[in-house]
Amino acid sequence: MNENKGLLETIKCNECDSLMRKSMIDYKEEYDSEIISINNVEGYLCHKCGNQIPTEESIKYINDLIHLEKVKIKAEKLKKQEYILVNNLSNIRQGIGLSQKDLANFLDSAEQRLGVIERNTNTPTIIVEHLIASFLGVKTDDLYEMVFISPELYNKLLNIELIDHGNGNYKFKHVPTIAKVREEIWEKREELKNSNAQKIRLRNMIKTEKIDRDEGLAQIEALDSKIEEIKKIKDDKKNGLEKRLKKLEGKHSMIIKQERVIDKDTWEKVITSFSEYF
Repeated sequence: MNENKGLLETIKCNECDSLMRKSMIDYKEEYDSEIISINNVEGYLCHKCGNQIPTEESIKYINDLIHLEKVKIKAEKLKKQEYILVNNLSNIRQGIGLSQKDLANFLDSAEQRLGVIERNTNTPTIIVEHLIASFLGVKTDDLYEMVFISPELYNKLLNIELIDHGNGNYKFKHVPTIAKVREEIWEKREELKNSNAQKIRLRNMIKTEKIDRDEGLAQIEALDSKIEEIKKIKDDKKNGLEKRLKKLEGKHSMIIKQERVIDKDTWEKVITSFSEYF
């Protein structure tokens, strides 16, 4: 009886054909250039070649932990890096021989609306994205791929236009006027963020009586005036910085739209032209 139990607790090694015995193992998996380790799980160990295989019972437990670790890795990358969405919709659509009109008819939408999605001046809602993926027979991740890059490269790409002469002859060109306006916008965004955070602190100080109420309200009123002035400089419909940036971007073939989206073909050119960042 004990002999049969011992046999049941062994399997054949898929690496060297030796017998693997049940043991506590350390499971490892590579993800995004990092090693995820799940230690002390039940599995089989080959003492000859060192191969380790988790038991069927351990696999679900491992998969749950692996998923959690992958989420943590992505979160850490978001903190340290910038992300870009690579739009592959146009390539997928053309690859199966569909026109924009064909796809727009399926979506019961104007062809113009699909055009702005493919040109990256607009992004689809989650519902529309799933409808497009379903019609094209792909996954939503195939339409938009999220890639992580260094802040240095991200800031560089934001202010670059693509000059394409055709036949594989192209070049990237930095646009200093756009870079200057964008930097001013970022400064105003930071001022808004800090001013709003200061308002929250003042309200809490008033509530906890750490500051005189009238003094606190006076400071909040001053901050409100400052915030309105910043918004006017940044968002004014005629002469605001955001409006100025849109006009400048309209004059150039900027490779990144909406500060986050780039088309697949251009992204491949970026990888080739800025290989030192990858």
